[in-house]
Amino acid sequence: SLYERTVMYSYDDIFLFIKIVELGNFINTAKRLKVSVSTISRKIKLLEDELGINLVRRNTKEFELTEQGKQLYNSF
Repeated sequence: SLYERTVMYSYDDIFLFIKIVELGNFINTAKRLKVSVSTISRKIKLLEDELGINLVRRNTKEFELTEQGKQLYNSF
């Protein structure tokens, strides 16, 4: 079930996801949290894998939430 999959993620991962949405992209979030962009990208990918959904559309110029990403963000 979705619940069983969601209990695997940590509050840190959710905090990170929320920060990315609030700050607009991985680069701004990395600077604010003083971590590398690759670390943020890896953690978000792990969160997506644990939830079984894509949260963001990745490309070099834009950051966009998927519909599922918007639903998760709005649930907090």
